[in-house]
This record gives sequence, structure tokens and C-alpha cells, in this order.
Amino acid sequence: MQFYEQFLQFKILSADKNCVSFNIGESVLEFTKDDKENNHYYHIAFNIHSNLFKMAKEWLSKRIELLKEDGYFQQKVQ
Repeated sequence: MQFYEQFLQFKILSADKNCVSFNIGESVLEFTKDDKENNHYYHIAFNIHSNLFKMAKEWLSKRIELLKEDGYFQQKVQ
């Protein structure tokens, strides 16, 4: 969970040995320990309003390498 707290600077709302919750804007992101210790993979996405996309991209690129340069896909119209 250090990634979310240290790299992304999300504020921890609560944490114990089984669960951690982060404040992200108006949302709460919560991770709960799997008692079966399965190796789960997850993907988390955030909606960013188009007028804030460039600013968000600059902020994030200072903290971690981005996978896609522009982030937009063009759909071919037939």
C-alpha cells in the first residue's frame, strides 16, 4: 500500500492488518486482505474530466512512468 500513500500521495483514512482505505477525491478506495492468500491482480481506473486530463497526466508522470503517452484511442469510422 506504500505505492498509494507514498507515490500517489493518497490520504489513508483507516488501516489495520486486514484492511486499508484511501481518500481519493470524493471517493474511497478500500483494499481488504484475502484470508485465503490468493494472488489477485487488479486494475483501478479513475475518470478524469477532459479539461483536467493534461494536468493529471503531468502530475502522475512526475511520480511514475506512464504506459501510454497520450491515453486516447481513435476509433475508425466506416
